[in-house]
Amino acid sequence: MNQHYYIMNAACLFDKESTTIDGMADTWGNDQTILVCRRQTHRGDELETGARIFVSGSGHGYVPKDMELPVRGSYTQDTGMGHRNVDYGLLIENVIEVGEDKSGKRTFKPRNMVGVNERRRGWTMK
Repeated sequence: MNQHYYIMNAACLFDKESTTIDGMADTWGNDQTILVCRRQTHRGDELETGARIFVSGSGHGYVPKDMELPVRGSYTQDTGMGHRNVDYGLLIENVIEVGEDKSGKRTFKPRNMVGVNERRRGWTMK
């Protein structure tokens, strides 16, 4: 599976330019999926050493539940004035579904622990 994502840097929404999964949920709400990723910043660079980011997507279902992580994909960066980093590598290390329990309390359902207790730059899907 080679998923391609159009993503936009959203670091300006966070005080320290990096955030936690709680910060991502505070910004985009409780009906989202957070992809914990490494993104290639220069063509040819190894994905395993790429920039560490969170990518928020509305709703759920971005990576099939039966798919083993990590997943290699690609991305194009939307700059707001065009595109760059077209078809650069994206390594999805974890998928965290954000939701609510019956009482309305926020829940996180990570597939593994990568990124759960980290700070990373926040990005969003376009």
